[in-house]
Amino acid sequence: MWQAFLEDFKHRPSSDPYATARVCMRLGDTKAAFLLLDKAYREHDERLAELLMDDCWYPLRGDPRFQDIVKRVGLKPK
Repeated sequence: MWQAFLEDFKHRPSSDPYATARVCMRLGDTKAAFLLLDKAYREHDERLAELLMDDCWYPLRGDPRFQDIVKRVGLKPK
């Protein structure tokens, strides 16, 4: 199912880096997820406020790269 979502996102004319990052994370592709989170940050995606609420990010909570993004967004890291 997540692979189908990812393929759908790839074929859309406008990118949605946060949503695509979530799908990549569900598929276990943390490298792509981090790249897309960074892109979402650079594009000022308001949904980055969901980083601490969305369960797909739980496995990354202790990762320094995730904590860096949380800090840059202005949220309080763990």
